[in-house]
Amino acid sequence: FSEATIASVYSAVKGVGCTCFAVALAANLRRETGQAVVIMDLGGSASSRQWLYGPTGPLQTTRASLAQTPLEEQLEAGLTMHPLGFGVFFAGDLLFDANGAQVIAPLLSALINRFGYVLIDLPAEVNPAVIKALTQSDVIYVITDAEKEHVTRTHALIHQIGSSVGEAEQRIKVVLNSLTERP
Repeated sequence: FSEATIASVYSAVKGVGCTCFAVALAANLRRETGQAVVIMDLGGSASSRQWLYGPTGPLQTTRASLAQTPLEEQLEAGLTMHPLGFGVFFAGDLLFDANGAQVIAPLLSALINRFGYVLIDLPAEVNPAVIKALTQSDVIYVITDAEKEHVTRTHALIHQIGSSVGEAEQRIKVVLNSLTERP
C-alpha cells in the first residue's frame, strides 16, 4: 500500500462475505499500520449493518440528496466510529441519487484527506456509482466462494471490470472465502 490507498471490496454475488472482509481488513490495517482507516459503505444491507454494529448500532439516516449537500456536511452526517477504531461512512444513498456517480470522486478525495486507507464496500451490482468507485480504486478485492456458479460469475465480473475500468488486471485481487455461513 502507498501513502493514501483506496481499495474496493466487490463481488459478483451477494452473501460471500464482502462486508466481513472489509471489516477485518479495516481492523487489521488500523492495528498494523496505526493509520486512520475508513470503510465507505456504498450498499450494505440492514442485516450487514446489524452484523457490523449490533442491534443498537447506527443505521443510515435519511438525508437530503447527497449531491446537493456540502462535502463537509456529508462527512459529518455520515461518519461513525467503529469500536475497533476505524471509521464507517454510510453512503448507500449515492447509488439511488441521479448525481451519485459525480459525487464519488470528490467524496473519496475528502476521505483521503482524513484517512490513510479508504475501503469501499460495494454492493453486488453494476451501476454508474459502482463503476466510478472502481475507477478511483488503487486495489479491487473481488470476493467469491468456491461454488461453481459463483466462480463463473466472478470470472465474468473481472472481465466486465476490465472493460469498464480499463487496465485493471494488476489492481484486481481475487479473495476466495472458504467459510460457510452458519444457519
